[in-house]
Amino acid sequence: MRKKYNPKQFANVKPWIIAAVAEEDRSDPAEMWKNEQSLSECSKVRLQRITFLRKQNTPPASAVADRLQTCKTGFRCLSGACPECGRLIQRWLVRKSRNFIARHIEHPKKTLVAITIAPASNLVQPGKLQQFLRW
Repeated sequence: MRKKYNPKQFANVKPWIIAAVAEEDRSDPAEMWKNEQSLSECSKVRLQRITFLRKQNTPPASAVADRLQTCKTGFRCLSGACPECGRLIQRWLVRKSRNFIARHIEHPKKTLVAITIAPASNLVQPGKLQQFLRW
């Protein structure tokens, strides 16, 4: 049996995240972009993660599994490990940025420019981050 969501239990979650996930949880679930992962696919992955974490048999893994176990529509777990909550925050960000762009930037004489701090090429090869951090 799933436990009911208790917001005091997850006091580490920012209020805007709680509001964003709740808002998107009530929004139209139709696909927003090509090859978007569906809610049912995310649910399947969440259940697989719970099974994996239970097999670890450690208190931290059990705590994350317990939190993921509580996740359902209307009572989201808000865990960074939850694919369903992650999908909802991603969809919320896409929806908000799309609306912002349509209102403020999408004009013939304006150009949308994206700036990132992520370099275009890998500074560290996959699997070598730990060595890089000892540098």
